[in-house]
Amino acid sequence: MRSIRIAILLASLAGAACLRPDLEDDGGVPALVVERTAEGDGTRLHVVAPEGIKLSAAVKPVLTLESGTVVRFDTTAVSADSLYYTAPPGAWVAAPEAEIRGVLKAGICDYETATCRRVTVEI
Repeated sequence: MRSIRIAILLASLAGAACLRPDLEDDGGVPALVVERTAEGDGTRLHVVAPEGIKLSAAVKPVLTLESGTVVRFDTTAVSADSLYYTAPPGAWVAAPEAEIRGVLKAGICDYETATCRRVTVEI
């Protein structure tokens, strides 16, 4: 019984260590893309990661617009362990496409190295 508890604890710690909240590394940031689609009187946004990169569902993408508006991205399409998005997270903004500029913060994980980090990208 004790070994099962230890195994569960170690698995939890490994998942939590995937993204260290005290680290933010922009060096060599792969290009995250924010796809924009006009929808009604606003714009639908989706964060798309390049091939070989997974978006972390543990650190949900957040876009802070130049106006100060904070846009939070999400989707219910997540991996079985709830650590990664399996479809691009989206959000709707009450602004035309051309006015959407700001700073996107997200958690990304590299398939090859199995490392995760927080990134900041201007869009």
